[in-house]
Amino acid sequence: MEYEYETNGVFWFPDFPEKIDGYYSISEDGKLNVLLIDDKSVSKKDDYKDVILGVLKSGESDKKITLVDNIITTDGIKIVEDRIYIKKKVLPYLSIEGLHFNSLEEINFNELSMKYTSLPYWAEGVDRQNVETEIEDAKISLVFEDENPYFKVEFNSKKSLKECLEIEENIRRFLSFVSACDFRLSKFKGKSSKGEVEIIVPHIMYSGKDRSVFMFTLKDLKNNFSEILNKWFKLRKTKIKTIIDVHIASDHFQDVPVQYSFLVHVFALESYHHESGKFEETMFEDEEEWKSLKNCILDCIKNNIKDVNKEVNKEEKVNKEEVKDVLNGKVGYIHKKSLKQKLNDILRFLGDDFVNDFIGKNENEINDFIKNTGNFRNDMVHWLESPPIEKVSKLIPKLKAILKACILKDLGFSDEMIIQGINKYLEEIQKYKTYKYRLSG
Repeated sequence: MEYEYETNGVFWFPDFPEKIDGYYSISEDGKLNVLLIDDKSVSKKDDYKDVILGVLKSGESDKKITLVDNIITTDGIKIVEDRIYIKKKVLPYLSIEGLHFNSLEEINFNELSMKYTSLPYWAEGVDRQNVETEIEDAKISLVFEDENPYFKVEFNSKKSLKECLEIEENIRRFLSFVSACDFRLSKFKGKSSKGEVEIIVPHIMYSGKDRSVFMFTLKDLKNNFSEILNKWFKLRKTKIKTIIDVHIASDHFQDVPVQYSFLVHVFALESYHHESGKFEETMFEDEEEWKSLKNCILDCIKNNIKDVNKEVNKEEKVNKEEVKDVLNGKVGYIHKKSLKQKLNDILRFLGDDFVNDFIGKNENEINDFIKNTGNFRNDMVHWLESPPIEKVSKLIPKLKAILKACILKDLGFSDEMIIQGINKYLEEIQKYKTYKYRLSG
């Protein structure tokens, strides 16, 4: 395996300070590994450690390192002068360079700074003035101190490592969403009361592909950047967060089967309809009115079972109460809006200009989209039949556009900006198709 970075060092556990020789490496695909060549400090039962400490041989100087969230596995043996060493492979989630922390509780920061690979291109063409916004308990700034702009987060009170990782993820997801491109973390620093450190999170620093064509750039957002970023952080505190992550992931992963991509976006839109709080969930404004109607339906069926029993043998007679219980589960949700009704709600929310540009030029085309989406979803979910794969694949870009437009509208983008951005977005996903015209499996 080729390595992006490799060096040797010594390692130990906070509760067992005897030094162990080892090798520290980061592979090209973003895997962080530490190979320990002596297991006398590691119990055979140890398969996890919150924190492992070490010193890396870095040129003429040594570098302190703290490995965090470590899975420990056995990786064979090594024989040296008739002595047997059991090799242990440590798989940390991340490493912190510059300081030692003896426990997870010790790891907290007052300030963060993050650089991203595509950020200089994304921020081109604007006055190089810092932009900032206030979120709960922190100030976030986009800083232009050198050729490579970076994000700085200043907390009002110290934050745990977990909270800091969530902040970084939210910023990276924001950039990915509004640009419709991958943003890789290239430099991640934290300041604590003990000093400054560099945080290495390989799986988000050594993965993804850079692009220079963006749906929106900082220049597009400049006048409303602070407001949009603030709304983004508020949205990430709601259940809409999962829907956003599903959408970003669908653009990121390659070779996704058509059915999977289609169903993921349909379910995401249904979730948006439910979680956004913008739409009515049922066809009855009064829940009691529906319950009364449902009971009338069930009683009517129950009372007519006697006609069925006349046609069967005594041993096979239908139990009225059992039938009523089964039907209660079947009809208990028919007052909820169907997928087709939900899509109608969402399209009305997005407006006629969006619908005419991306869904259909006339009522027949719009109705066909809604009908086909609902029918294909039902066919797939209930295993009724396999819908034509070419027709399903043509619906996916439209579903992607609808989902992205809903989130953009929630962030305060104007209808005109949304249409301009979605046009560019659809052009790009045709170049970098993230689903294949094939059956799953």
